Amino acid sequence: MSKKQHQPSANDPREPKSTSTHNWLHNCCHHHIGAATLVIAMCLSLPSCLRSADKEQELRMAVERIYEGRLQHGNAILIADPYSAELERLIDKDDEYARNTAEIGVIDYDIWIMAQDSDNPKMEVRKVVVQDDNTVDVDVTITDMGIPPHSQTLRLVKENDEWRVDDFIDEYGSLKAKLKEFHGMSPL
Repeated sequence: MSKKQHQPSANDPREPKSTSTHNWLHNCCHHHIGAATLVIAMCLSLPSCLRSADKEQELRMAVERIYEGRLQHGNAILIADPYSAELERLIDKDDEYARNTAEIGVIDYDIWIMAQDSDNPKMEVRKVVVQDDNTVDVDVTITDMGIPPHSQTLRLVKENDEWRVDDFIDEYGSLKAKLKEFHGMSPL
């Protein structure tokens, strides 16, 4: 008894047509290659995403560490040099002006909590916006003494591998710009 060989039929859906076979094979390969490319791209971007998340966490912790001394120990800033070199120079200039003239300079309030008086202030980091590898804006909200919360942005710069506060920016503008203008220095 001989076995009957299957003869392809033009109407048999199990049988790919020669052009259909080519298209089917092309589409399968194309989708698998596309999926493989997507997986590779995701794997390559994952370290970047993780680095970004790590950097955001690092910045949140840096700001919390800077604020910790101010909020828990009154006016004491427990971190040596929380300011960038430029902001430190401007704050020193403002302090010198106040001492030498018996006048108030630009800073007549606690720049960390944006108030003259405080009673157990709290700070919350709301958002971290990376400008570039060495500049970051950190939005914080300060709550204190039952008054409505207020926000400010700390611009941080990396100096000597440490994050330093380079500016305090609130609804009234940049502290750094105000200091430069008041003391007759070149604007930002």
